[in-house]
Amino acid sequence: MRSKFIANFIFLILVLLMTGCGVKSRLVKADKQFEAGEYASAATIYGNLYSRIPYKEGLVKAKVAYKQAECYRFLNNTRSEMMYSRAIRTKYPDSLVYLRYAQSLHRNAKYPEAAKNYRIYLLKDSSSRLAINGLQASLQAGVWKNEPTRYIVKRESNLYVRNNFTFSPVF
Repeated sequence: MRSKFIANFIFLILVLLMTGCGVKSRLVKADKQFEAGEYASAATIYGNLYSRIPYKEGLVKAKVAYKQAECYRFLNNTRSEMMYSRAIRTKYPDSLVYLRYAQSLHRNAKYPEAAKNYRIYLLKDSSSRLAINGLQASLQAGVWKNEPTRYIVKRESNLYVRNNFTFSPVF
């Protein structure tokens, strides 16, 4: 009788440990960190979760990819571009993903691709001022990049000396 109780107790503990280490609990933990503003730790958890979610659960996989991209966007990390493309590939249902993807492409100086995604978003929400301005800016930046001006900006080495006491005068 006692050995049966011990075996059931061990089985119960193993079941509790296995459910505590599941994908759902990690997703809840990552969502809590995202809501708290701890984007770096949430992004790493979302990255680990993405590879563990089966392809059959496409909506959950798309949500994780989008949340990871949002974490990288808030951290001003260039990897957000890759994560937004992953969210689009896994068919994230919200059309805002196209706007965010276009903004990250724009930030990474990929202007033609950014303009294409701004247009895709404008098909869904034609009154978005943010998308209209982004489209115009990406088209104009592409023109400016192809036709540089004659001005050359050089780095002044005396301004960036580390241990030079030139910050302010001392009397």
